[in-house]
Amino acid sequence: MKAAAAVVVVVVVFAVDVVFSSFPENEYSYFLRRDKLMEAERKFENRMSTDSQSEATVNHYLAHLKWREFTRSAGRARGFSASRPIEENLKDIADSEVYKALEKLPKGGNLHSHENHDVSRKTLLDIVWNSTDFQYLYILPRDHPDAPWNLDFFVNPPRTEPSWVKVKDNDQYTKEEILRHQTLIDALSSSSSSRYTTDSRLRWKAMDDLWDRSSPLISNIKIKQRYIGAMYEKGLEQGITYFETRKNLIEEIYELDPSPQYASTFGRRYLDENGDEEIEMVERWARSFADLHPEFIGHRRISTVKRTSDSGKFLSNMASVVRLREKYPDHVIGFDAVGEEDAGYALAHYLPQLLKLRLPLYLHTAETNWPDDVMASSLVDNPNVGQYDLFPALMNMYEALLLNASRIGHGYGFIKHPYLLHVLKQRRVPMEICIVSNQLLGYTPDVRNHPAQHFYRYGIPIVLGSDDAGTFGYDNFTVDWYLAFMAWGLDLQDLKVIAMNSLRYSALSQTEKQTAIEGKWRPMWDGYIAEKLREACERDFAEEARRENRTVSFARLLPAEGATHGTTKVHVLGRNFEVAICRNVSCRFGADRSPSAAYLSNYHVICEAPDLRRETTVEVSVSLDGVEFLSTGLLFSYKYAPANTAKPVDHSNPANGVTMIKKQPTRMLLFLLLLIQFLYIEFQN
Repeated sequence: MKAAAAVVVVVVVFAVDVVFSSFPENEYSYFLRRDKLMEAERKFENRMSTDSQSEATVNHYLAHLKWREFTRSAGRARGFSASRPIEENLKDIADSEVYKALEKLPKGGNLHSHENHDVSRKTLLDIVWNSTDFQYLYILPRDHPDAPWNLDFFVNPPRTEPSWVKVKDNDQYTKEEILRHQTLIDALSSSSSSRYTTDSRLRWKAMDDLWDRSSPLISNIKIKQRYIGAMYEKGLEQGITYFETRKNLIEEIYELDPSPQYASTFGRRYLDENGDEEIEMVERWARSFADLHPEFIGHRRISTVKRTSDSGKFLSNMASVVRLREKYPDHVIGFDAVGEEDAGYALAHYLPQLLKLRLPLYLHTAETNWPDDVMASSLVDNPNVGQYDLFPALMNMYEALLLNASRIGHGYGFIKHPYLLHVLKQRRVPMEICIVSNQLLGYTPDVRNHPAQHFYRYGIPIVLGSDDAGTFGYDNFTVDWYLAFMAWGLDLQDLKVIAMNSLRYSALSQTEKQTAIEGKWRPMWDGYIAEKLREACERDFAEEARRENRTVSFARLLPAEGATHGTTKVHVLGRNFEVAICRNVSCRFGADRSPSAAYLSNYHVICEAPDLRRETTVEVSVSLDGVEFLSTGLLFSYKYAPANTAKPVDHSNPANGVTMIKKQPTRMLLFLLLLIQFLYIEFQN
């Protein structure tokens, strides 16, 4: 592995060295180097080409939709959706062609979702209203000093002041009115806090008021069963066939029973206080769903504890999870500490517990904007002796790496530690990226600047997660994919890699991964490509352009001069080339046809200049539909010797071209010396 990596690095270094070895003498020489520089970058980033012509066509189609969405947003008062706060643009995004095209994209798994906050609060309230237990639904009034709008089930509610209010037949607390107070988007829309788009503490404060407003309803077994089913259904509608959700698995689930013996528990008959029965129920529900939907892969869970917990509770919770994992190894996959990282204890605070009880760890880490010399947490471990928290939140990176975390949750702050990024890359530790969450909670107001695009291009595996979509105010995971596609310069192949990562870096066994990818995900992917290919090739791009008063135009050839012998790659730049998406592009240089041509985008076609073996200047024409050639009005000159010499041909000099040949052994020797030196250093380490 080290040898292979060394070869790639040295090849890239050698390529770049050649590119910058001297100043380019003309446009032809310049573009030879520019193309080499771009190719070296692609190798460094491990960028791959699409796997088939069908995928290439669909990729071009999605890129065209992206361009249309970008130009459409220019005419809107709110501007480009991917650069605006999601609370202002959710409807615009959901109505866009790009969103609709990505909605059915087979996304694999959702590996970062907090289970009780995954499904939209509207769907949750619909489940409750349609339940026979709706008659037992109560709410704390809007003027409650500590917990207004909190919902729960009771046959006979506990006495509080102000008291719990029955919801059924209560005109003051309709489903619509209650829903307005259950999500972060609604809270931001109705509060001046929406102005503080970079204040994560203020955003978290708004979120802290919402965690327990409706999620306790899910401990009612009737509600839980329908809620889990809704999560699977909504996921499948958006191409999600596998879940690894986070929740505290030590949950007391109950049924409501008006019998007198349960009066002391407010009419709740608790079924299990250790988590076993709840796990077995969810396993049964997942199997039943898979029986109805063979493409469904499954559902596994990461048990969590709040990162504000005292050490004793943390240890007790971990011990319970160890027991549950031993009993249910195909369901309970690991452990995590959750909550606002800046406001919780550092992972080092729990180091004795984490070292004592060995569990696979899926750790929320570096979900912070603060540098590592600022202590944002104000927690006090032992106020009697002044024991405060140990380290700033960003320094949790060291614990996550040293404790061999299986995946990193968020990882936002790793961008400030290049060496630790290098360690993640070498060890192939994936990051769970939650784009919408990072924007809503004040970390990335403009997702075009999200650091995860750097992580991905640098070579760190990433997966996308929805985090707390339901309590945020939506349940369409496609929004995260839309933002990544629109704001990060991703293409179809990137989306494919990220989707496959969600299964490759899941907790499934190697055999299960193979079955999940090849037996379930790939047939869905092939079906999606076939559907989008048909959609693209049935679209009348020419008529669409006519309706919008757009015409094909050619702006420039780059380079506009090239070699007399061999071929030159010529970039034809302009606008509105999309008619070529499902056609064969062809080019002519004078009367001679190009040996090859390719459509890259609606503003970029590449033509290979034919080998004329003489100095001449010709006009270039392009056929975007494989039939009619359009004059570009642009001229191309054959005037240089081939390859890298890039000097005008001197026909009187019989030694023309020898210079390049003489230089090659020297460069090759330099390359080999660099390679040997690099390999030696690597193996010494």
